[in-house]
Amino acid sequence: MESPWIFSAFLAPAGDPGTAGGTDPAGTEQLRQIRALRGRILFDGGRRPAFLEPDDQVQDLGAWHFTARRGLDGMHGPPLGYVRLLTPATSARYQSREYLGERQYAEVLAAEGLTDETVFEHSRLVVEHRARKLGLGLHLNALAIAAAHELGAAAMIGTSGTADGQDRFHGRFGFHPVPSTRRYVEKYTEDVVILLHRTVEGAGEHTTLVEGYRLLFRELMAEALAEDLAGGLTESLATRGRGLTGDPAGGLAGTGSAATPAAATPADATPAAATPADAASHSADGLSHPATSPATDADLASLGRGFSGGHAISRLWGAEEAARAVAAVAPGRTARAEAAHQHRNPHRHTPAPSGPPPRLAAIGSSDPHRWKPVLFRPARPDDRVALAALLNTGAVREVVDTVESQVEELIRSREPGRVFDAGELAAARADQLAGAQPWDYGSWAWYPWSGRLVHVLPREEYRLVRTDRNRGKIDRPEQRRLLDRRVGVIGLSVGNSAAVTLAQEGVAGAFKLADFDTLSVSNLNRLRAGLHQVGVNKAVLAARQMYEIDPYLDIEIFPAGLTEENMKEFFLGGHGPIDLLVEECDTPWVKLAAREAARDLGVPVVMDANDRGLLDIERFDHEPHRPLLHGRLGPLTAEDCHGLTPAERVQMVLDMVDADRISPALAASFPEIGRTLSSWPQLASGVALGGALVTEAARRILLGERCESGRFYVDLEVLIAPDRDCTAEMGRPGSDRTGLKRPGLDRLGLGRPGPRPAGAGPAGPGQAASLPSAP
Repeated sequence: MESPWIFSAFLAPAGDPGTAGGTDPAGTEQLRQIRALRGRILFDGGRRPAFLEPDDQVQDLGAWHFTARRGLDGMHGPPLGYVRLLTPATSARYQSREYLGERQYAEVLAAEGLTDETVFEHSRLVVEHRARKLGLGLHLNALAIAAAHELGAAAMIGTSGTADGQDRFHGRFGFHPVPSTRRYVEKYTEDVVILLHRTVEGAGEHTTLVEGYRLLFRELMAEALAEDLAGGLTESLATRGRGLTGDPAGGLAGTGSAATPAAATPADATPAAATPADAASHSADGLSHPATSPATDADLASLGRGFSGGHAISRLWGAEEAARAVAAVAPGRTARAEAAHQHRNPHRHTPAPSGPPPRLAAIGSSDPHRWKPVLFRPARPDDRVALAALLNTGAVREVVDTVESQVEELIRSREPGRVFDAGELAAARADQLAGAQPWDYGSWAWYPWSGRLVHVLPREEYRLVRTDRNRGKIDRPEQRRLLDRRVGVIGLSVGNSAAVTLAQEGVAGAFKLADFDTLSVSNLNRLRAGLHQVGVNKAVLAARQMYEIDPYLDIEIFPAGLTEENMKEFFLGGHGPIDLLVEECDTPWVKLAAREAARDLGVPVVMDANDRGLLDIERFDHEPHRPLLHGRLGPLTAEDCHGLTPAERVQMVLDMVDADRISPALAASFPEIGRTLSSWPQLASGVALGGALVTEAARRILLGERCESGRFYVDLEVLIAPDRDCTAEMGRPGSDRTGLKRPGLDRLGLGRPGPRPAGAGPAGPGQAASLPSAP
């Protein structure tokens, strides 16, 4: 099915690129209409009064402009959305530079190991309300990012609003907020933040979509070139323009093309735009590899002659000026651009020997905000192209392909009582692949934070194999029911163990994770993480760990933690409502506010307190009027928790866990907090136990098994004690020296093997020689 969108694009004349305040040399009709469109959308019925007039910005000069219309309306329909892309040729005008000021802007680039010559700016993504629900913003954003990737950007920078979740939207494309850049801007009536995107790391969960739009961008250029060559280079711009209002005599001079998506990825429908014959090459492996290097000299020259913006430049400035402007679109990609680059940036001396090695700062760490893998299914043509493009970027540091052994495990798990010889196994493997090449089977999961590309079975088959050893305790129908559930986890310090264990055991297939905090060195005594992950948000960290267990999970994260603003979205919004809440945070307001919401919605709550194996279960799904925390805090509400002093917070925690029942070690630590202790003590063993207890309770609740409200203790101090020693029972009649009672073995149908006759072969089925050892 074809995309409902038709895209248009043009490169506006740049004016004087050497000044930040360059003027529009022609007052082009295209820009006038674009500015009116932007102003109308940004005004938003009066929400932003500053945009009552057209949105006139100097940043428009020398920028790429993209608009989209509905396919049903054709090329003469009204535009419903717009996005702008600035290139390094006009970096002095960047809106992000204006927002930060020269000094802070330079510091941001230096901290990221970037230079002006490699950074593009993405801005002014606006979409009419009626087109937002149809996903137009997603596709316009992908096209602008694809154009930057195609034109040689190393990174993209831009400002983003936050009131409507725009920053989170861009985060799905691999943009991350730059620290210390968020502040309120009166003109926009909301907080604004600087976002940064590195092209080498793909485009987040929409990498496949963006790679597909690179092909579309090339097609737009090729079509424009063909039209101009057919019509002559001196053809009047007015006679070629396709207007914003549908007037063929003026307006936006851009070549339109509709994107054609193939089968959808988990995140989006990926466009499979028709590619010009010279836009892809075929290698010996049979893959169609996109031309991942940006346009060649000939391509750029043809872009200057043929694309609408280039045509306008030629007409208004003349050939020499046009050539310079076109070459500046991708600095360093042509001899002319390289010469200009050297002229503008004379050689700079390397840092003094006393400083750190240059590459130490230039390489930097991986993006701490990347947490979701990108899945490629080579059986889909568009995914195959995108996978090849990823491999050509150099971002893949390790390829792990064990799919053939995974297929063998799948075969054996389906028939556990059968012993396959080599021939039978090969035949079963060929039958499973059904003619597909092994590399083409299943999915490839790209983990951008580690640089690993991992081959995995298709979802249902992978989960069947991965949970095979659950059977007998969790049978397959129960497993399917569990994987259809969604669990929310608040607090991913102690809660990390619970979240990861839930994912390992397959207790839920979808999760919402909320935590505002980042991993610190002092967390490494109890969180399963490494030193290289210090500074990563704890919700991001847990999501990564869970996705590395199962790349097919559905995970949403709330890196600001649970707040009044996102409470409803956490419980009800996003990909769906949660079925169970695991609450493991330290903030009193969150503890009570989350329970108040859970009780109102009938969501059961499970909590582990990490002391004496305390497990709390509150079945608000069965008891809608149950007191919070078993009534331990009396009538206290979340509202009452605002403004508590540190002493009051400690007292609340003691009341909640029952000071008379906490362990002696924890009781002794409370008076020392802030004096000799930085906080209350927690151990990895207790955290691991808590993860097990939470998972056990969650599984019972989600399967409808008996699991009542209450407070329970699985205290290892009590359980591992001399009076709990069971070895005395091993010497009773009916036992042998191994401690395994014969009636028990008989009941299991195993029996105790006697001596085997000399020369006897291995035990056959039903003649178990010993208990099997786990691999």
